[in-house]
Order: sequence, then structure tokens, then C-alpha cells
Amino acid sequence: MTESRPLLTVGRGEFSGIVIKNEKISRLHAMIKFSGLGFMLTDQSSNGSYVVDAAGATHLVRNDTRLLTGTGAISFGVDPATGQAQFIRYAVSP
Repeated sequence: MTESRPLLTVGRGEFSGIVIKNEKISRLHAMIKFSGLGFMLTDQSSNGSYVVDAAGATHLVRNDTRLLTGTGAISFGVDPATGQAQFIRYAVSP
């Protein structure tokens, strides 16, 4: 993602930037947007998104927005505590 491509969509719909074929994933599950504030994860789903930060703390984002900082991982629709989560890892540099 860059200033010229500031939006990434995640979902099971074929037009998403990242397509995840899973019944826990909404057609348009979430968006990651780059703005003057930084990288923002906005969840639009009923199952939520889980952000695991560098310290290992898990944060549920459901129909809400969370600022992504440092390094971490995101699981879409599946709670990492279940052991079934698949992650997208991220690193935000200053």
C-alpha cells in the first residue's frame, strides 16, 4: 500500500484485493486504508477481525476501526484462540 494506492479490501468477493474463501469471511469483510493518521483497519463483518500486536495481545475489531502500528498479524473472521486462524502479517514503518 502506498499514497497512490491507499486502499486494500479483504473479503470472499472476487473483486476484493485479498480474496479469502472461507464461510467466516464476509463478501466485503474489511478494508485497510492509508491516510494521514496511518494505516487503519476497518471491519465491516459480523464475525470480526482480530489484530494480534507485537506484544501478543489480541484485539477484536467488529464493525469498528483500529489503527495498525508497529508489527503484528490480522486474522479475518477466526479468533486466534481457536488455533484455526490464518494470519496476514503486517509491519508499519515510520
